[in-house]
This record gives sequence, C-alpha cells and structure tokens, in this order.
Amino acid sequence: MSKKPIVIIFIGNVGAGKTTHISLAYSLLKKRGCKVYKTYVKTYFIITSLLGRLHLLRKNLWRIAVALDLLLNSIYLPLITWVRTVLFPKIVRKQVVLVEEHLPGSLVDYVHASLILGLSKISLSAIKLLINLSRKNTWHKIIYVMADKSLLPKRWSLRGSPYESKTYLLTQDLIFKIVSAYNDTFYIDTNKDLLYNKHIVENFTRKIAC
Repeated sequence: MSKKPIVIIFIGNVGAGKTTHISLAYSLLKKRGCKVYKTYVKTYFIITSLLGRLHLLRKNLWRIAVALDLLLNSIYLPLITWVRTVLFPKIVRKQVVLVEEHLPGSLVDYVHASLILGLSKISLSAIKLLINLSRKNTWHKIIYVMADKSLLPKRWSLRGSPYESKTYLLTQDLIFKIVSAYNDTFYIDTNKDLLYNKHIVENFTRKIAC
C-alpha cells in the first residue's frame, strides 16, 4: 500500500463519548472490510507524573515540571503522532486510522497550562509548532463528539475518572471550536440516543473510501 492511510481524529470534552464512538466506527468499518487501526495520541506528562508518584511535587517544582514536560512534548509529540497515525499503519497495511485527541487535544493542554500556571512565555513556541503541524493535513476529517456539560460529572463518576475543572472544559471548547472552523468537521451529539448515533456514524463510515 503506497498511499497514506485515511486519518480521522475524534475530539470532544472528557467524557463526551469519544472512545465509545471510535469503537462504533471501528466495528462498522471492519464490517465493510476496511483495514482499520485505532490509537490514542495526546500530551505525555512524564516528569510531572514521576515526581508526583515520588511525592516530590511542590507548587514551584510543579510549575517547572509541567513546563519541562510541555517543552519535551513539542519535540517528541510530532514524531509519536507521525509514527502512530502514518508510519505504523502504513507498515501494517491499514487503510483507515481512528485516533483520539491527536494534536488538538495536546493544544488544549498547552493553552490550559499557560493560563493556569503562567507558562505562556515558555510554552508559546511549542504551541506555535503544534498549530503549524495541525495545518499540514495530518488528518483527513475531524469528528467532534459533543455532550451536555451537566451530564459529564455523572459519566466521570461511572467510569471512575477524576473530575475535570471548568477552566479545562472551557479551554477544550475554545481550542476545538477554532480547530473545527478550519477543518472538515463532522459533529455527533451524544445527548441523543446511542442507537440514533449509530445510524449517524454508519452513514459517515459509508462515505469513507477504503
């Protein structure tokens, strides 16, 4: 297979239903005989997590650790993204790649950290790099999974995940709105019944040439 695989990214608030709808799209495409690969790409807070496990994080050290993680991500995140969404799927002969978060999800982390921790000067160059990469046709289509904010806490509780701050959710909304305005975006409202959305996703997958 010489051509690049079709890359479709799923974005949305934490708990909106991205993983559920990726799995749904994956199953529908497999039934059509498409060779599909699904993956996850987002910011990796390696230093911050390590220091947190060692109980060494204090306020100032936390800011430094986050800043270092963001700077490191600006170096290896583009490479990891390319390997997971282009190189590896091409090697294993996959036609379609379904990826959760991708660069838009990482942009949320950069902007949110800049606002909350006052790291704007440190992360500005990294944000510019990721924005430039986002403009280079690294994906074919965006699926924006949307949900009523009032439903999210219940979903976080059911799956045992931590509660997200309002500022993080607002940052997600801002970045995803900007990214969606400049890309071919397909919207899914998870306030609807899952059976209804199954028909929506099914219609979408029929349009993918694989």
